[in-house]
Amino acid sequence: HLVLEPKIIAADGLTIFGRFDLLNDSTFGTNQQIGQKFGTGVRTGARTASSNSADSNVLSNTQRSGGLAVSQLYAKWSQEFGSLVVGRMPRQFGLGLTHQAGNGSFDHYLDTQDAIAYKFSFGNNTVMPMIGKVEEGALGDEDDVDAYTLLYQYENPETDLGMGVYFEITKATQVANDAPVGGDRFGGTGASLSDAFTRQFVGLFATQKLSFLKVAVEADLVSGKTGVKTAAGSEVNMAGYGFAAEISPFSASGKWNWMLKLGAASGDNPGTTDIDEGFAFNKNYDVA
Repeated sequence: HLVLEPKIIAADGLTIFGRFDLLNDSTFGTNQQIGQKFGTGVRTGARTASSNSADSNVLSNTQRSGGLAVSQLYAKWSQEFGSLVVGRMPRQFGLGLTHQAGNGSFDHYLDTQDAIAYKFSFGNNTVMPMIGKVEEGALGDEDDVDAYTLLYQYENPETDLGMGVYFEITKATQVANDAPVGGDRFGGTGASLSDAFTRQFVGLFATQKLSFLKVAVEADLVSGKTGVKTAAGSEVNMAGYGFAAEISPFSASGKWNWMLKLGAASGDNPGTTDIDEGFAFNKNYDVA
């Protein structure tokens, strides 16, 4: 897998950022950065007899070619007191329990959004309102999925204190709502999509460097309406939470280092089909 991250300075204060992923593994979907395995044959179907020699692993003289995925492409126009950001941009907050851009060496998934945002900076404070278009749908129909975000961050290098608040509302019309339904999904057996989708997300983050330790904590809350109704006709709501803390030495010396991670996430109660209490950490956030 190869990642290309071009940076183009188009003019004074105007910078264009991009990210291109090569040799992706389609087995795990398109929105990830899992590379192809060493030995990827041309055959994509089941291990049965092929239809012709061009679709046969045992007769082929080449490997399967890889595609190019344009993961990010956005422009940043910087001014004296802030910057305007437009395009398909990464999302990152706190420890990355929910939103993580996938910049780590062993990250396999990306959090991105088509959005327009303005980042206000004053002193140690940063405020960034953002309007995102998750899905446009047909231009003439009311079938969109929109996201409205407000981010506040405080960073004080003198006291080694950092804090942040992330508030986001995601809305989908009834036509655009494609929430998973039935079985172990929303609503249980016999559930159906019947209304619009609304989700509220609140994230809190704080980090402090002590005399010899660095402590970072993030807590996330998710609530809202799924637009799904159970077989009995009850509307299914969401109410989940998760938190995590990381404790590590402030300045490690020598060849040894350590980090303590702890946290919890609410799980869904299988006895209640009209409310989903589950919370899932970001797939990039690994404990071990």
